[in-house]
Amino acid sequence: MKNIIIQFDKNEAKERALEYFLDICGLYRRKDINPMLVEESLKTLDDIFDRIKINAIFSKYEAESIQGKRLICDGISFKCNALTQVLMDDIVNVFIYMLNIGDIPLAHNRVLYQVYYDMWLTAFVDAGRDMLQEYIKLNILQNNFAISDSFGPGFFGMPAQDVEKFFYVLNADKIGASMRPDGLMNPIKSYAGFFIVSTKEEALPSKDCENCLSSRKTCSYCKSGRERGAPEELRFMAQSYS
Repeated sequence: MKNIIIQFDKNEAKERALEYFLDICGLYRRKDINPMLVEESLKTLDDIFDRIKINAIFSKYEAESIQGKRLICDGISFKCNALTQVLMDDIVNVFIYMLNIGDIPLAHNRVLYQVYYDMWLTAFVDAGRDMLQEYIKLNILQNNFAISDSFGPGFFGMPAQDVEKFFYVLNADKIGASMRPDGLMNPIKSYAGFFIVSTKEEALPSKDCENCLSSRKTCSYCKSGRERGAPEELRFMAQSYS
């Protein structure tokens, strides 16, 4: 099963993306939030929604593709420290994938609009990743096996620069994906990663900071700082309308 392409319904993804958006920005957790901020967030979604296209491509590999800290697909080696937590006797398959939501241009130059724009795009690509995981579990595995969360470049000991290797394994151009000169994927809101399939949930690697085997040098989340992010952006947005 190689280079399978699937497109997900963005309308089905919308409710899930909203949950991600609210979690990212924390907008409605504040009682004193300015209604204009809410209005701006919804207007931003209206502007980008028609352009969203959730496309994914994936391939299936046997359990033997996991070799210690490495995942080897078609001769391409990916390092991921989380693989050392896998109980190999229970592993069935590995699904390697790439996913994006299309190249969506920025409609306005307002700083607040740009913040919401980025948050919404992140929310939809997160929703698309979840939908891909569920598609594999329900339609390919027929709910007979456990499937891990996604592991990929920049997290849990997989070097961020390994993203380029996904292009050697998958025909990413078929979903409009390419590598930029700066080493990032295009469209910029794209994911590359893999899911591990097991006969038992407990055989899968943990995906949480407490049990992480990575380091601050290889984890994008650590490098960005756990105390930054949405709260900082909300303070800036509140100032914009004060």
